[in-house]
Amino acid sequence: SSTKDSTNSISNYLLCGTDHHEAVLHDLSHSTINGLGNTFLMKYSLRSPSIKALCNGFVVALAGQDGGISILDAKLRSSNVICTLDGHAGSVCDIAMDASDGGRTLYSCGFTRRAINPYDLNSPFQYFCDPVLRVFDLRMHRQLAPLTIPTMPISSSSGVCFLRFIPPPQSDTASHLNPYLKKDQQTPSLMLCTADGIIQINELQPNGPNGLALLPQKVFFAPVAGDGMGAEDFLSAAAVSSTGSLLAVGTGSGGVLQYRRGEDCKVNKHSPA
Repeated sequence: SSTKDSTNSISNYLLCGTDHHEAVLHDLSHSTINGLGNTFLMKYSLRSPSIKALCNGFVVALAGQDGGISILDAKLRSSNVICTLDGHAGSVCDIAMDASDGGRTLYSCGFTRRAINPYDLNSPFQYFCDPVLRVFDLRMHRQLAPLTIPTMPISSSSGVCFLRFIPPPQSDTASHLNPYLKKDQQTPSLMLCTADGIIQINELQPNGPNGLALLPQKVFFAPVAGDGMGAEDFLSAAAVSSTGSLLAVGTGSGGVLQYRRGEDCKVNKHSPA
């Protein structure tokens, strides 16, 4: 993720999470053909190694292996961490920002834990997939009511590993691009993916005093298979086009699966396979 104030080009800066307890900000305008070298401008001290970074133009969110999400100033005016939001008891798997509200709401999926022997203070922990999505208000730096993950049609041992928002139709004439949203509804859908190939499209609906609820609209399965020699394949990446009409997932074996949403979706059939 990268950002800078209006007097500088955002393409000149790169914020990198690392496998150490720090994030490094690089100035790309001073990089060389051999790489970034020692062109970093600032270093941020974090509680744990980073999993993913997202930016909404005001803050940068860095998801960590300890379940916390570090909030940085997106204007890059200080190397201090604004705050760290505690989300999951285990590692964060993925985070997503809701673009419909300017990225002010952050969602995360990850792992939680419980003691094998709850009566023993020194008991080791058992980690498992968190059954809820954590929701954060990035303006107030606080956690909101969590979202219960809808039950998958087939039990998935891997749990949700990817979150992606699917934008709503831009107009009534484009509503066919997202058949899972009503014409008068201008809220995005949320795609949940598990490592073993389950992809679920959910509608975000108001749920009274509890905030929002996830209503499953579509479930399909990516053909993730093993290599025939005992090694299991898995989903390793997920992406959504800017219109929401195309979805894509990548597999650990190097494959990319692309899905079209809507009959009138434009696809370049002459692009190389």
